[in-house]
Parts: sequence; structure tokens; C-alpha cells
Amino acid sequence: MNKNTIVEIKNLRYKYPNSSEWVLKNINLRIMRGEFLCIAGPSGCGKSTLLYSLNGIVPHATGGLVEGKVIVDSLDTRKHSIYELSKIVALVQQNPENQMRTFSVRDELAFGPENLLLPRSEILDRITWAAKMVDIEPLLDREIRELSGGQKQRVAIAAALSMKPEVLVLDEPTSNIDPGSSIEIAKNLKAMHSKTGITIILAEHKLDLFLPMANRLCIMKEGEIVCDGDPRSVLIRYRDLLLEIGVRPPEISELFLNLTRAGYRCPPNLPLSLEEALESFKGNSGRPFKCICSPSRDIRSSEGGPIVEVENLSYVYPGGFKALDGINLQVRAGEFVGIIGNNGSGKTTFLLHLIGILKPQKGKVLIFGMDTRTTPISTIARRVGIVFQYPSQQLFENSVRDEMLFAPRNFGISEETVAKRFHDLLKEVDLEGLDERHPHSLSVGQMKRLNLASILIYDPDLIIMDEPFLGQDYGHIRKVMGILSELNRRGKTIFIVSHHITELAEYASRLLLFEGGRIIEDGPTREVLGRLSDSEERHPFCTPLCRLSRILFGKKIEEAPITVDEMFLALSGEGH
Repeated sequence: MNKNTIVEIKNLRYKYPNSSEWVLKNINLRIMRGEFLCIAGPSGCGKSTLLYSLNGIVPHATGGLVEGKVIVDSLDTRKHSIYELSKIVALVQQNPENQMRTFSVRDELAFGPENLLLPRSEILDRITWAAKMVDIEPLLDREIRELSGGQKQRVAIAAALSMKPEVLVLDEPTSNIDPGSSIEIAKNLKAMHSKTGITIILAEHKLDLFLPMANRLCIMKEGEIVCDGDPRSVLIRYRDLLLEIGVRPPEISELFLNLTRAGYRCPPNLPLSLEEALESFKGNSGRPFKCICSPSRDIRSSEGGPIVEVENLSYVYPGGFKALDGINLQVRAGEFVGIIGNNGSGKTTFLLHLIGILKPQKGKVLIFGMDTRTTPISTIARRVGIVFQYPSQQLFENSVRDEMLFAPRNFGISEETVAKRFHDLLKEVDLEGLDERHPHSLSVGQMKRLNLASILIYDPDLIIMDEPFLGQDYGHIRKVMGILSELNRRGKTIFIVSHHITELAEYASRLLLFEGGRIIEDGPTREVLGRLSDSEERHPFCTPLCRLSRILFGKKIEEAPITVDEMFLALSGEGH
């Protein structure tokens, strides 16, 4: 093994216990010391399994059948224990709470070094160093239960760093946290990589955040690596393949790829970020771009009175945390409402009031004229379908079939009535052939789509989804949004809470921004994103593409392009 090589994988194949399918197939990969490698691919392609093979969790903890070799800093992972490998490879999991072992931040950072039996002075030095690397020094004396999701994720990264590993492995570290926290984590990783030269291997769907700092991109499909190289080269050469398998390039890159394909001369180095895009426009000498603005989006107009009426709604949790503080809102039938905001800003608490799970402590909520304070949840649920943030929380049955029929049976709807809808929905949400599978044996993304199918089968008028894209690759995000968009076109009202601003920009007609239990922005999506683009402190809630649009065009808020297709039209003048 070359001394500059930190990881070498040779002909790796792996299958889990009691499975006939190889999850990893013929993986050959050499990773050099100091590289920043980003691994992308559709859900279920084997990314997490590959990461877990680097520190011996696969196969020591999982069991199963493994062939080939994984060598990490000259250690064969099949011959060396997880404990031995943990001194070289540190893993940060997708959900930080799954790997917390103590109650306080300081103790969490000390946990790993203590298990290495290091001297107390060395442990204290490592705590200080790791906390500084990810900028959590002010959190050291806090209890973990008091932290936000983004803070917990940074603590998990710091705890991994306190082991002083050669390799830091991260499995979708921003999947459950808000845009601001995601940006902070990306900045921390970039600074840490620059200062320490540590090797970083990261699996992510959010390529906008991490490709600008990565020097290598691997794409996986069905357990194999299908392309590998410099990020710009991979995006240019394999663009069609990426979109086909469910991997979306950064929006900025996608825009320039589309312009290049249309015959416009674009910069030799494909822009990956807003800054690189702005730089490229300064020196553009090819076919000139036309600053023609996109037509205003067709926003559904609704007739009749509101179906959701919220008046002066406030709610305080036991312990004194004020989750909602005087919410006022009216929504008419047929609206598509996107809700954004930091973790802890009150979004989920608000949704739980719409179905009657939580009752107003102050103010009132009327849904289709029903007062949630006095109307049984079962009555509201017949017209309102909700998908919770964590899919396992609403899976009760022993098969996919029974899970989908759970609500119709409780509502007294005969199986004959929903029989055809059952099979159509299974196909729509990409669960066809899984009728008899136990719901908890599905992937997170599959469980989330099962949740959606389980409410759509009884045809509610109002559909509420909390973080619908959890565990979904780009292909399945488009599938879910296509289903919801068609339902909205047929008159259904949609509420979506999400950190995926890109998808909300494309589909939602109205956008709400929650902050500190209040709605501080409410209006047509284009207008809200325009205002957020002009507010530096709220840039995390606005996509780089929207900011590029505002900088380039300076148009009126209601005319600014906010999607890749709109920006293409605005720059090229195609279709005008």
C-alpha cells in the first residue's frame, strides 16, 4: 500500500445476513491522504454500507458475507477490531442522537479519548482542540438535550475529532437540520480540512453545499461505483446519467450545463458556487446572455372562504419553552403552502395544531370550520392527512398492505372501495411488489413514501407533510412532488415543512418563514424569496440561484426568476 494512500478497497462485495442480494458489488477505490471525497447516489445504492465498512462496523457488528479487502492505513478491516480501527477512522452518523453516549457536551467529547485510556491532560487538550475546530466552545458546558439539531450534529463531529483520527467519515450530516446549521457545518468542515489536512469522506445528497470544497466525487448506483473523478469533470461528462439515477448537480452547475448544451459559451471551469458563477459572468465573451425576465408564475387563485383559520395561536411546552407566539393565518382551498425556518422555530408544533393533536392554549384553530379544541381528532383526520417528520412514528401494522388499509378500515371505508387505489398508489410511490414487507424493514425513504400513500388512499382534502424528503434521493423527491403537484392541480390543499428550499421554490405558490414561534414572512413564493435574497442574515433560506438572479437582474421581486428553468429562459431569452 502506497504511503500516500490512506484507504484502499479491492474487489469488495457484501451482503447482509439473511439477504440474497449483494449490497456492495466489486468496489475498487483508492483514497489518498488529505482528500475530500464526496460520495453521492440514489437512496439504497450502498453509500452508508460502504462508509460503515471503513471502520469495521461492516462486517464485525452487522455480520453478513464479505468478499475482497478494505485496507485502512495498512490495517485490514476484517482482521482488526472496531476498537483498533476507531483510532484511525471516526464515523459521524446521519442522526446525531444515535451516537450520543453522555448527557453533556464536554463529557461527549471526552468519551472517546477516555476509552483510549489517555492521560487527563491529553483528554482536556483534545476537548479544547475539537471544540475549536467546529466552533462549539460556547456549548461545552451545555446539556445535550438542550441543543438544537444543528448543534447536536456539530457536537457529534467534534466528538469524532477528539479521537484525532486520520480519516473522518460522515453519513449525510445535514439531512435533519435547517439551512443555516447546514451551512455552518459545511464551513466548519472546509476550515477543518484546510487546517488539519485530515482525510474527509462524506456521503450527501446536498451537492450544492459540499462540492465546492471537495476535490473528488464518486457516484454510486446499485452497489457499484459508476463514475469517479474531479467534481467538475464528473458533472460535465456524466450529467445525463446523474439525473437518470437520481443525483442532482448543484443548481448553479445545472444552469451552466443547460446553457452550454444550448450553445452558449460558458467558462472552462464549470461553476459550482454562487461566487464562481458571478466571476464567470464578469468575463463572459461568448454568445451574449439576454437579461429577459421570466413570466410571473401562475399562482392558483382560490374562491370561497378560508379552510384554515388560525387566530392568535400560542403554545408553551412544559418547562417554559414558547413554541408558538401569536400566529395568525388564513389559507384557502387549493393553495400550496411551503413552510421554512430554523429547527425549533415552531413549524412542527404549528402542524400538530392543524390536525388537533395539540390544542391551542391561547387563540383558536378552525379546519374546514371545525374548532380543533372541541372536535375529535378522528373527525378532523377524515379530511386532513398528515405525514410526521419521523416515518416510524406512524407505522402500526405488520405489512405494507395492512399499513395502507389501516386508515380506511378505521374510517369505515370498504376494502373494495380502495382496492384499485391501493395498487395505483403502490406504483406511484415506488413500493410496488412490497405489499407483504414489514414496514419497519423498509428504508427511511420507503417508509416516508408509505406514510404518504397511507393518507392518500382515503383521499383527504388537506395534505400536511413534515420534512417529506427525509431519506429521498433526487429522483424520489421529484416523484413525491409530482404526486403532490397533481393533487394540488385537482384542488387539494398542500402544506409542506421542509429545509429543501429548491423544491419549495419550484412547487409552492406561497411561502411562510417561521422564526421564534412567529410567522415573519408570508406571501407568494417568488416575492418571499426575493426579500430573503436582499437580507444577508436570512441568506440560508434562499438558494444560491435566487441570490444570483437578484444580483444579475435586479428586477422587481415578483418578476425575478427563481428556478433553473426560469434562469435559463431569463439569460438566454429562449421561448420569448
